[in-house]
Amino acid sequence: RLCRTADAIAYLSAHVGQRLKAQRMTNIPLIRLSHPPMTFGVPSPQPHDGPLRLLYFGRLLPYKGLDLLADALVRLGPRPDLTVRIAGAGPEGPELAALGRMPNVTVENRWVPEQEVRDVLTWADALVLPYREASQSGVAAAALAAGRAVVATNVGGLAEQLRGADRALLCEPTADGLAAALRTLLDNPPAATAAPADPAAAWRDMA
Repeated sequence: RLCRTADAIAYLSAHVGQRLKAQRMTNIPLIRLSHPPMTFGVPSPQPHDGPLRLLYFGRLLPYKGLDLLADALVRLGPRPDLTVRIAGAGPEGPELAALGRMPNVTVENRWVPEQEVRDVLTWADALVLPYREASQSGVAAAALAAGRAVVATNVGGLAEQLRGADRALLCEPTADGLAAALRTLLDNPPAATAAPADPAAAWRDMA
């Protein structure tokens, strides 16, 4: 109803555009934009001793695939070269409980205020997006702006958003696919590289 009262609709991925057209939102202008990097002032990744630090960041909701992540970690088995941090707010459930019981996994079920986002992203070597569905992702945009590697399921608009990113690894939205992608990441840890010099350039290009 909200869309049908608009004079125009802007969307950020072809996936969403197709959904709009399927709902016959074709009698008003549909404006294709992009999702530029979102910078929080995160410093470039730095080499460090110890296990790879993998971050899941964002709302803890069913479509975010936390069950896939839990099952993938079971398939990986104990890995002394991996530590996982889950940070975000959502309802408690069996997936979070299973993750919380795993060694080298910490679960912070809380709302992360904007002033803490920089520190959370700075901690990470890579981010994991095990989503079952996604129009596009602000978390992926923040990871790209921070120069972090991204492991994401190939769903919704994620593929087009991450296409061309040399530190992005896409996989099938299954526990086996995610486990294989994480194994690849662990076998070939991301080298420390600088974040984009001017993340704001993509916003100017979109405008």
